[in-house]
Amino acid sequence: MERMLQGELVRERTEEKEALRGAVREEEGGEENGSVSPGDGGARPEGIFRDSFETCGVSASSGTEAGGAVGAVAAEPPKAGVGRAIILVLAGLAMVGPLAIDTYLPSLHVIGREFAVEQVLVQQTLSVYLFFFAFTMLFAGTLSDSFGRRPVILGSLALYVAASFGAALSPLFGHLLFFRGLQGLAAAGGAVVGRAVVQDLASGAEAHRVMSYITMVFGLAPAIAPILGGWVHVLFGW
Repeated sequence: MERMLQGELVRERTEEKEALRGAVREEEGGEENGSVSPGDGGARPEGIFRDSFETCGVSASSGTEAGGAVGAVAAEPPKAGVGRAIILVLAGLAMVGPLAIDTYLPSLHVIGREFAVEQVLVQQTLSVYLFFFAFTMLFAGTLSDSFGRRPVILGSLALYVAASFGAALSPLFGHLLFFRGLQGLAAAGGAVVGRAVVQDLASGAEAHRVMSYITMVFGLAPAIAPILGGWVHVLFGW
């Protein structure tokens, strides 16, 4: 039954197409023989096609409007580009996270003796930091979209500095864990928003170039941080 219905539909559509083609041929033949003039009220071929399009729910101007809409979407405003100063700032933001992880590693044993705790507990300062670092990445981009890139970056840096002083002056090991968590919250904000700034200012090959510089500095920071932390520990203590 379904095949019979489908066959009927195909047959009807074929007949409609043949009738339309026949009408077009008659119009063309009439114009050649002079039987149809513009004042006779006869339908011209373009009118036939226009009527058929309107019957299908498609206006003649819809294609032009759609093309204009596509052109408006495709035409993106030019981006400002990324200067050297901005690249240095973004690279510095990318270094904040690795520096807070690896700089204090030479002082882990001294921290354990200072607070009279085992090394397993001292290692929790790293776990807490990484947990809050990863947690902040979930919503740092949304905050920067809502409040702007600059406020989020400045707020993250201010919180990071305050948490660093709090960790250095902690009288108890629990306070140290708390401030390490705040450090993780603050460090992730700069890292995430810095990448968003690159996408705002550059695109294509230039964006890839800037991201390669930032990634290079991000990979260099873990190698420098333990050396820097060792010298700081020797000169000033943990």
